[in-house]
Amino acid sequence: MILDRFAQLRSLLRKKLATFSMFFKTLLPDWNRGMIENVFCGSLRYGDSMRLQLTIDHIAIWAKPVTIFLEARRSMLAGLKEQTTKLVVTTQTKDHIYTSVDNGKTWANEYFQTPIAGRIKCSFTLDSGERLIYTQNKMHHFDPSGKLLAVHTTGRWPWHGSQGIGQSVSGAVLYAEYAIIKNKNDMPVIHHVWRYRPQEGSWNAVFSIDASYCRHFHVCRPNPANPEQWVLSSGDLASQCRLWTSEDDGDSWVEIDAARVTITEIPGESRRQVFRFTQFSALSNGDLIWGTDDLLGVGCSALIRMSQASGEPVFHFLGWLGDNCIRNIIACGDDRFILVSESKSETMSTDVFLYDHNAGEISRLTVPNLNHQKCSVTDSLGSSYFIDGYAFVPAFGNIFLDRWGLLRIHIDGPHPVE
Repeated sequence: MILDRFAQLRSLLRKKLATFSMFFKTLLPDWNRGMIENVFCGSLRYGDSMRLQLTIDHIAIWAKPVTIFLEARRSMLAGLKEQTTKLVVTTQTKDHIYTSVDNGKTWANEYFQTPIAGRIKCSFTLDSGERLIYTQNKMHHFDPSGKLLAVHTTGRWPWHGSQGIGQSVSGAVLYAEYAIIKNKNDMPVIHHVWRYRPQEGSWNAVFSIDASYCRHFHVCRPNPANPEQWVLSSGDLASQCRLWTSEDDGDSWVEIDAARVTITEIPGESRRQVFRFTQFSALSNGDLIWGTDDLLGVGCSALIRMSQASGEPVFHFLGWLGDNCIRNIIACGDDRFILVSESKSETMSTDVFLYDHNAGEISRLTVPNLNHQKCSVTDSLGSSYFIDGYAFVPAFGNIFLDRWGLLRIHIDGPHPVE
């Protein structure tokens, strides 16, 4: 009895000391070296006789491991001529954001001395190095040094994933609301797309739609191949899957008619669901490409290409992607892309696909879902591009069990098959 009680007290003391250590470290502006551990290694077919080596590393962030938002943007850092990835991680801690500019090796705790009203939900770094931080109904605008410039009132809901917000070549920032519907009382009457022009100093709703026509928006960002064009998509039911474009920073929007989707591989009643996607990328010829966040009535997601070369959108079917919906697409360069699925319809694994557009090939790598529970895997967060061979997605403690923080994806090769 005494030994059991002593063991309980010792365990409690260790937990208290660990909590105090974590709290103390969060008070320091630049304290942490990320703990990096390899958790997966596999290969993807590349052509007839080559393979690409894909590794996944887990990066643990000491202070508060529960990541709730990840921004991984390519940017130009002061004094550097080459682009780099700046990671911005929002954690479950009320007012903490951690950043890294060395692929997750070291981290800085930012804004720890700046009071931010409400729990941080997401952030977006402008091309200037300034940063927008969203809390409930409020957008905080910081300069590159971390000084709070302004606080503005915006919408009730934040954006979805890493591509629900963007900045155009003119400097305008747009984001689309992602309503999280848990019960009927949460249902908003109207969904909005919000625009911010820093020189104007305010956020304004530039597009609105009744909630009966749109459950929530998924994507709102410039076309990578044509940065003056904005792409906006919504879901989730078939009637709510819609797609728009804007050429004037949101002053006007053109909805793409779902009747233009004439892909014969997809049943007619499911073709509107082609518009349900949470990330997209672009080919070198300017065509847009994405994996569907829908199983299209056949139990399988698909890879879709949309061409606008003729002035009107034309849709192409590039192949089936498996029995889970797709959440991420990451450009590797040379018209190659990595796509990552969720793990909901088939809970034993998540899929990583390599699409080589020049070869017209899709290869698949299965990553085990070790807890066998339904999960979104990345929640549509993460890198849009590989830079220096790395891309990043969040780790929510599901696929690799209790590993929280980030997953760093690295591709090496191609190498000849031995």
